[in-house]
Amino acid sequence: MKFAFSFVTIKKKTVKMKTLKTIRFKITKNIEEKIIRNFFYMALYVPPGGIPFPKSIIDEPKLYKYIENYGNKPGDLAVIAIKDTTIIGMIWGRINGADNKGWGFIDDKTPEIGIAVLPEYRNLGIGAKLLNQLFEAYSQEGYQNISLSVDKRNPSFNLYQRNGFMIVRDEDDSYVMKKELKKHPK
Repeated sequence: MKFAFSFVTIKKKTVKMKTLKTIRFKITKNIEEKIIRNFFYMALYVPPGGIPFPKSIIDEPKLYKYIENYGNKPGDLAVIAIKDTTIIGMIWGRINGADNKGWGFIDDKTPEIGIAVLPEYRNLGIGAKLLNQLFEAYSQEGYQNISLSVDKRNPSFNLYQRNGFMIVRDEDDSYVMKKELKKHPK
């Protein structure tokens, strides 16, 4: 029985490694609105058994500000994960500023990020790879920190902690988290 358990674990790791080898990651500042809308919608946490939000929720000003005219505002930077010709994951950030604070607002110099991976590609390490690619990209652009807001029930909270995010604010049903980035010489 122990041998079978070990075999399953090895097989899962092999599948994960093969999957990651076939995925390309691309840093970009420009994303079609249709694409970022779809991934932003996927990033909205709905607890198991919860009723999904209507897709139109993205058009509400408190959400739309995260993707409006993406690529034209400070801190707009994204990494996409591509398998064959399909975008299977995306992470993006933006600075909304003190006059237009988002849920993960820290200060006027810290981009707030969002992340989503297609359901069939979750738990394969793609989210961690997207995070690390974005850390590097923002660091090279001179940013010192990035932030996010995560529902306390969202399993992604563990991913963020494993990747160096620290809780900076405990709100009713969410945490605001911050990651300090490595400094790169200019």
